[in-house]
Amino acid sequence: MRDAVKRYFRMFGNRNLEGFIHGYLYGRFPNAYVYRLGKLVNMAEKEPPHDLPPELDEILEVVVGKVARETLDPATSTYHAKVVRTEHAVDLVNVKENVYLPRQEKVIPYPIANDIILEDPDHLGVIECPCRHTQNNPCLPLDVCLVVGEPFLGFLEEHKPNNFRRILPEEATRILREEHERGHVHCAYFKDAAGGRFFAICNCCSCCCIGMKSYLAFGSPNICSSGYVARVDAEECSGCGNCVEACPFRAIRLGEELVAEVDPERCFGCGVCASRCELEAINLHLDPGKPAPMDIKALMAEAGQVEAR
Repeated sequence: MRDAVKRYFRMFGNRNLEGFIHGYLYGRFPNAYVYRLGKLVNMAEKEPPHDLPPELDEILEVVVGKVARETLDPATSTYHAKVVRTEHAVDLVNVKENVYLPRQEKVIPYPIANDIILEDPDHLGVIECPCRHTQNNPCLPLDVCLVVGEPFLGFLEEHKPNNFRRILPEEATRILREEHERGHVHCAYFKDAAGGRFFAICNCCSCCCIGMKSYLAFGSPNICSSGYVARVDAEECSGCGNCVEACPFRAIRLGEELVAEVDPERCFGCGVCASRCELEAINLHLDPGKPAPMDIKALMAEAGQVEAR
């Protein structure tokens, strides 16, 4: 067994062999995994290239089918995306010391997969987006999924050398800012197949991302608010409609007075609308009725873990 696989196995522990097998299949064959998940909900347009051995095909089908059933209920879902504002995403890829913040229900308000544990967080990598690989005309570029910390990077480096590479915090920051400018949403991903931990920041779009498409089509509870809500200054709004077109969650419309109106229940606080408003008439406000932001600096300070400078 390779060293990276051994470290991956230790993350799950000897008593969670099922979790390790799930995690191994997810990390080793992400394109095949996401394609099968998308196919179940009729959202994968094409089968991407992958190297899944035929003898594992049936096993993967069983694993993905179980995930799809669990995801429909917040109580059993094991696959969560936490929307993160750009500045908080940048903070995440610039953490220098290990972080141990288990059971963050206030951030990820589900009973499964909500630990923020960063081992070697300055180890960063980028992998081609499996969701974009399932679409006929995907958003570009493809290499926008950021992986944070170990043992995830070591595992991918050993098993996905063709579409994974290590990067520095400066490049990760650039990718985040460029994806935000493209109107895409930063999602911090938590999954039982990653030991129930945060492991990646994907830059998601409503046209390619299986998770976002599932939410928009079925209301699947696999995406969690950033903790913020957009608010419009009616006196400043010109009614241009740029924010309506840009909103990835279809949370904004033009009212009778041609003023943008935000549906707070549908708004995930990603900030895309605010960046598209030339008059700066839209701002994000903390919403105490939504899950707490994934503000790593604030969470570390609250836990008494202050990053060394």
